[in-house]
Amino acid sequence: MGKAMKKKPRPVRVPCPSGEDATPQRLAHGDHELSAGIIDRAGERTPLVRKFRSSHLDRLHKSHAIDQAQWFAGNWYREQYARGATVMRVVASYGEHTGAGTHPGDFGYGLPRQEAQVRARERWRRARDEMPMTEWGFMDRFLLHDDLPRYKGATFMRSMAQIRRNLDVLVQHLKVSHMAQERA
Repeated sequence: MGKAMKKKPRPVRVPCPSGEDATPQRLAHGDHELSAGIIDRAGERTPLVRKFRSSHLDRLHKSHAIDQAQWFAGNWYREQYARGATVMRVVASYGEHTGAGTHPGDFGYGLPRQEAQVRARERWRRARDEMPMTEWGFMDRFLLHDDLPRYKGATFMRSMAQIRRNLDVLVQHLKVSHMAQERA
């Protein structure tokens, strides 16, 4: 009879990125997540990579491409859109429906459920109306969807001027609306 071989349990591997990791100072500065990286060759184990989440607006402010007031106005615009819950979210729906409709053909589809959502949508729309209509798509893509193409040279400078100009319009709108609230 042979001896029973006991295998030593292996310690659980702590998930950490492969290769060089970020410094503790960099980890303290921003939100990040671990995700699967790109596999170079077949049969390799999927490496973990650290992805930092920082919006284009935050990066422009950190590099001093926009000032504090412009950053505040862009962040306010983004927050009002999120508070208004403009995008429909359906998690699960069981039983009888209360409130808004279930599909675009129903009455009430997309209507806000709370008064705070109504106010946030109104503030967002008033601020959006201050910008030229031709700029809505560009600024929504930049501020709300955090999507900005990588331009170089003169095209980059034109897009930066466009961003600054529209953020200045939002700054002016916030000053005017804040003064109107103080008078009321």
